[in-house]
Amino acid sequence: MEHACNELTDRERLMLLLRYDNCLQLGHIGQIFGHHQATITRQLERVQAKIRLAVVSILTRKYGLSQAAIDECLVEIVENPGYSILVLIKRHQLGIIICAFL
Repeated sequence: MEHACNELTDRERLMLLLRYDNCLQLGHIGQIFGHHQATITRQLERVQAKIRLAVVSILTRKYGLSQAAIDECLVEIVENPGYSILVLIKRHQLGIIICAFL
């Protein structure tokens, strides 16, 4: 998950945090970014696909897992908040903030 998080842009991370951590409605996020709600929906879908592709790629390449094993891993990620990409995004953002003050 950390590798997938690192592949996201700052904008993508912010969108995920606003939607899933701050629980903002899509229309409100659209106002923040100056886009229509439908555009935000499509962008979030692309970000989620990007994360999934990165995770599947790592599980396949690095660990040689079968599709069935990958599907099990993805279910585990969804069901276990400890694997939340939001935790990794927050940690990444905190690291940027700390480095800015050093």
